Amino acid sequence: MALRARRSEGAPSAPAERPRSTGWPKAAACLVVLTAVLVLVGWALDVTALKSVAPGWAPMRPSTALCFILLGSALWLLHAPSGPSETPGALRKVLGQACAGLAMLVGAVSLGEHLFRFDIGIDDLFLPEAVRAGGGPFPARMAPVSAAESILMGLALLRMKAESHGKGVASQHLALAGVFIGCLVLLGYAYGAPALYRIAPFSAVALHTALLFVLLGVAVLGIRPEQGLMAPFTGHTLGGHMARRMLPVALSLPFLLGWLRLQGERAGWYGAEFGLAVFAASNALAFAALVWLGARSLNTAEAQRQQANERLRQSEERLRLAMAGARLGPWHWDLGSGELVWSEQCLALFGVTPRTAVTYDTFVAALHPEDRAGVDAAVRHALDGRTNYDVEYRIVWPDGTVHWLNAKGRGYYDAAGRPLRMEGVVLDISERKQAEEIRARLAAIVEGSEDAIIGKTLESTITSWNRGAERLFGYAAKEAVGQAIWVVIPPERLDEEARLLARLRRGEHVRHYETVRRHKNGRVVDVSLTMSPIADGAGRIAGAATIARDITERKRAEQALRESNRFNEQIIQGAQEGIIVLDRELRYLVWNPYMERVSGAKAGDVIGRHALEVFPHLEALGLYAHLERALAGEYLKSPDTLMPLPHRGRPVWIAAEEGPLYSATGVVTGVIVTIHEITERKEAEAELKALNETLERRVRERTAEAVQANRRKSEFLAHMSHELRTPLNAIIGFSEVLADEKAGPLNAKQKDYLGDVLSSGRHLLRLINDVLDMAKVEAGKMELRLETFPLAKALGEVCAVVKAIADQKGVTLTWAVAPELGAVALDGQKLKQICYNLLSNAVKFTDSPGRVELTAAPQDECRFELQVKDTGRGIKPEDLPRLFSTFEQLEPSASHRFEGTGLGLALTKRLVELQGGSITVESRYGQGSTFAVVLPRRLVPEDGREG
Repeated sequence: MALRARRSEGAPSAPAERPRSTGWPKAAACLVVLTAVLVLVGWALDVTALKSVAPGWAPMRPSTALCFILLGSALWLLHAPSGPSETPGALRKVLGQACAGLAMLVGAVSLGEHLFRFDIGIDDLFLPEAVRAGGGPFPARMAPVSAAESILMGLALLRMKAESHGKGVASQHLALAGVFIGCLVLLGYAYGAPALYRIAPFSAVALHTALLFVLLGVAVLGIRPEQGLMAPFTGHTLGGHMARRMLPVALSLPFLLGWLRLQGERAGWYGAEFGLAVFAASNALAFAALVWLGARSLNTAEAQRQQANERLRQSEERLRLAMAGARLGPWHWDLGSGELVWSEQCLALFGVTPRTAVTYDTFVAALHPEDRAGVDAAVRHALDGRTNYDVEYRIVWPDGTVHWLNAKGRGYYDAAGRPLRMEGVVLDISERKQAEEIRARLAAIVEGSEDAIIGKTLESTITSWNRGAERLFGYAAKEAVGQAIWVVIPPERLDEEARLLARLRRGEHVRHYETVRRHKNGRVVDVSLTMSPIADGAGRIAGAATIARDITERKRAEQALRESNRFNEQIIQGAQEGIIVLDRELRYLVWNPYMERVSGAKAGDVIGRHALEVFPHLEALGLYAHLERALAGEYLKSPDTLMPLPHRGRPVWIAAEEGPLYSATGVVTGVIVTIHEITERKEAEAELKALNETLERRVRERTAEAVQANRRKSEFLAHMSHELRTPLNAIIGFSEVLADEKAGPLNAKQKDYLGDVLSSGRHLLRLINDVLDMAKVEAGKMELRLETFPLAKALGEVCAVVKAIADQKGVTLTWAVAPELGAVALDGQKLKQICYNLLSNAVKFTDSPGRVELTAAPQDECRFELQVKDTGRGIKPEDLPRLFSTFEQLEPSASHRFEGTGLGLALTKRLVELQGGSITVESRYGQGSTFAVVLPRRLVPEDGREG
């Protein structure tokens, strides 16, 4: 069952189809005008047949003929050139409306003269002399019926144009009224009833006047037969068909029966009562026969329709089965209503179940996002260009799988060229697309193959030539295709190609056939050929495919391997070490001359015999187990072994290495052992060991003496520093008193001298303090005073002191302490000294406008890290090992610019390690350095107490 879906608002639409226009209304207009002109000629020439049709009948008045000329012209002008769906030109429209209006005016004035009994002289405007000869009070005035008909027809023509773009039918009602009046006049003439066409003796309607009004009315009704009153009669339905068959009979038969009855009465054949009864019975019988004929016609049409439906059903079933087998689904799209109709096959191709509600948006949503714009462009191109719709696109099923469809169709258009609908089919081409993709991949593989892949006929004509063939033989594809394969075969190998082709003709395959071929430049290339016959559709061998692989390098490698084997044999025979090869059963295969000299056993006595057969003690020494492990794939180095050698008569020391011996396919085929005799080395090692023990004893003695001397040096330095600090404190103190001018005022020069004294004294005091601290550390007398204090406060105090120095130098100093680092338990003074030394050292070697940063962050739950980072000079990589040495300046040339003794970093390292921490440095010369100090959050002293 087909499923119908409304399009979304965005889908294109088109107006409904209109029927083709016909030309017979124009022919009627021409006939009306021509008849009216003939009537005027009849009045001018006094021709009775033209004026009255027959003697004694009422003539058509000249004014009536003029109205017919105007009405016929209006009908011709207002009827579009191509039909009712077109619009006439502006001039035609104005002239047509003017003619219709003028005809109405003439009819209205004439009707007014009859009704209100006045005469304005309009009758005398048309052939007055000829008309007056006819007699009567108003011989030129048209009959009242003719005037009314002129008004009705004029209004119908004006309304017809006004309704040309709508669905109004007032013009048809007016025209039908005119036709009815004209038919009454005609009945009057047919039945001899003057009352139907004559109101007064001189106001009768002429026969041809009635005929022309009926013709005009029918023409107006026929202009748009698909609308209004005419629609039931002109439709292509069963009812329209029956109406068109029965209406002429239904209209003409009563008139004919009535006329016959009247003629019988006038002839005296029967009376009025009998005639009326016969007329009624005839009408009943005629209409019964008409109904019977209609019923039979309907039954016949119904039987034909049922037969056609059955044939259509069978045809649709066959088509459905054919389409289902071909995975083809028809569709229909009404552009006027926006209605989509999908067949069951179409729904299946889109992965939609028949019970699922589908809309136009469902189709758009099913399209692959990358294909939606292309499908829309294809639809519009087909409709705008009136071309066939043919597009391939991907759809995404509800389960997420992607399928390819090919949609074909065409548009249907109205007479104006506007699209009405599209019809077509969709075909599942997923398998074709997959095959194309496979072919494309295969073609890409062929083109991308390093091997030459060549197709040729059995006559050796080249049909395909890939890039690998271009690289191997030097010929481009356009040069090779169509040529004979002989272009790449050396002349001396032509017979070889003939033999290979003969094998291919017999259906044989040629595999790994090694030969030579010729490059375009004449160079000979070693190749390995694999050739397969190619069969045509009938199974006959029609050609061959050849894969040629360049084996030049392999041939060279094989030659090199042969030469290498000879070289290796020479090496093994001349090697100054023992080389032994055993097979998987641990039987000797190789026993070189070195082993003959070391072991005293000749190769001929050893090769082919089992290892334990020749040397039974291998198992006790553990060497046999090493051979077995080497067979399992291990590489081993045996410990130095004192090896008994019966053939030599005394044991020797050997060093052996065992490993697996692999074949070209990676399979272990045996064991290879290398042996060195190390007897002399072992004897030398024994002598060296005794000498080393003597030297070690002497080193220990000298080390103890050096340690004692260093301790005495430290004690001396400490004593000397104490002795120097006492007078130095006095010098600094009295200098500060003088600087404060407590002993009297000083001039500028004196203040300058005194500043140098204070600066030198303080520098010397710092030096002495560093020497004392270093001496204490080295003597093991440095004491830690543990306290719990806020880390941020301690670091802030140090940074505040160093910041003043940094500001003077134009260096930016910043510091940050992680909030989770609260109080720590360390020697606060030593921590400050560590930070001060690192910060002052960083500021010292950083030029303006550099930066120095101090950060403190937890490393884990028990430790934290201090980092001092600067953008200063940096440290050369080769100087880093000497960085923390005492009395060491890395750049002696800089000692004049940067004061210092070389104790700061050495002392800092000692203080960090004293508190259980570590210090590291990373530096890039010319970019800066980063010192990292890791300390415990809480230091526990050895005696368990703080302070």
